[in-house]
Amino acid sequence: MAALTSSDIESYKQNGCICLRNVFSSDWIEKIKIGIQKNKENPGVYSENLRGSEGSGKYFNDYCNWRSISEFEEFALYSPAAEIVGELLETKKVGFYHEHVLTKDQDTYKVTPWHMDQSYYPIDGEKVGIF
Repeated sequence: MAALTSSDIESYKQNGCICLRNVFSSDWIEKIKIGIQKNKENPGVYSENLRGSEGSGKYFNDYCNWRSISEFEEFALYSPAAEIVGELLETKKVGFYHEHVLTKDQDTYKVTPWHMDQSYYPIDGEKVGIF
């Protein structure tokens, strides 16, 4: 696992986002892949499977399944994610809101719409991290 640097933290503070590579072990990545597959096989009440008029692929969207999919719960509670967010936000306490799975299959020609969640999410403040 790659450690965060002071440069990473400064970049996040300056830009409001950062691309972090190799911060999760292959075990955590595999666990999330299994969870996503379980989610796609048994979607939750908020799920969407969208297809365009062309192509064989689809866009999958679902959230709030971390308590029913053990891999998501383990990732949220035991992976380095909270520690990484805490370091980036320079805080000792981190709260978890929910997971959100978004996948887009190869050969999906459905356009992914750009949108802003801020207007309807009950979260506000300067220190919010998203993985």
